[in-house]
Amino acid sequence: MVAAPWLLFGTHKGPVGDFQPTNRKITLPGCDFITVEDGKVKTVRGYFDPEHLFQQLR
Repeated sequence: MVAAPWLLFGTHKGPVGDFQPTNRKITLPGCDFITVEDGKVKTVRGYFDPEHLFQQLR
């Protein structure tokens, strides 16, 4: 298994759930856990804190 941390940068330009676009900049840290079998990617599971995202959209 491989752990790959990431950092997403973006601008809120479209609706996300009940949150209408605000044009605010967001930064969202997360991590993917990748399982490789026989030299091929078998699974990818990504995790992030949705509350951290929604706090930036308010």
